[in-house]
Amino acid sequence: MFSSPRSVRRRITAWSDRPIDLIQEEHGRINVLERNQSESNLRQTLSHPLSCVISDGFYVTGRPHPRLYGTFPLLLGEMSRERQWLTLTEAIHKITGKPALRFAISKRGHIERGYFADVVVFDPKEVNSPASYENPAVPPVGIRHMLRNGAMV
Repeated sequence: MFSSPRSVRRRITAWSDRPIDLIQEEHGRINVLERNQSESNLRQTLSHPLSCVISDGFYVTGRPHPRLYGTFPLLLGEMSRERQWLTLTEAIHKITGKPALRFAISKRGHIERGYFADVVVFDPKEVNSPASYENPAVPPVGIRHMLRNGAMV
C-alpha cells in the first residue's frame, strides 16, 4: 500500500490533517492502530459491573489487528487467569450473555434449549493469545473445540 517510509510518514501526517482524503485515496483499505489505553484504565473498565467485552476486529489482507485473533483468549488467559482482574465466570459472562443482552441478540449468549449452539471448549489453564502487533495472525492457544450453530468449525 505504501511505497516507502517517507510515504508512510507523509500519510501519517496527512491522517491528522485530512482523514477523509486519505480514506478515499486508499479506497477505504486503511487501518489506524492507536495505543491510547493505560493499564489502570483498562483494568477499571473491565472490572466495572456494566462493562461487556466485544471486538470490532475484522479480517483484512496483510496485517490484521491482533484483536482479530486474540481479544477473547487474551481476556480469559492474561486478564482473568494471570492478572486476576476478574474471575473466569465474570470474563465468560462479559463475552457471552452480557453482550447478547446489551445488544438484543436473541437466542445467543447462553446455553439453553432453543438457542443457537455457539460453544467454545477451552482449557482454562492454557487459553491465551500469542498475537501481537509484530505478529498479529497467530491463532490462540488452549482452544479445543468450537461449534457455531451446533456445527463444529
